[in-house]
Amino acid sequence: MKVLGNSAEGLDLFVERVQERTVNIQAEYSLKEQKDAIILAIKAELKIEEVKQEKDKAEITPLAQFDSKGMFARKRVKGRNFSYEFGRLSKELQKELDEAITGVLAKQNIE
Repeated sequence: MKVLGNSAEGLDLFVERVQERTVNIQAEYSLKEQKDAIILAIKAELKIEEVKQEKDKAEITPLAQFDSKGMFARKRVKGRNFSYEFGRLSKELQKELDEAITGVLAKQNIE
């Protein structure tokens, strides 16, 4: 499971937590009720693991402030990957940004 990683001990710990949650399932429950309770316990544990993984969020840095609502310029960095994001900018400004990026990359012989 991607959420649990590739370690056997991670899976063992996950199973233990699910068992702790399901230990109180009543014997007089129907099979369907027992199954539903087990599925709920598994889903709850998976959500906890997913939240732990979400800590590696992208870092977002504003590049400019605009008076107009909805306009933005920002840089998003996550690990070694990064991107620049722009919203609701004029066609002229878009063209200038394209030319600037193309020029910088051309200096590095990247095409």
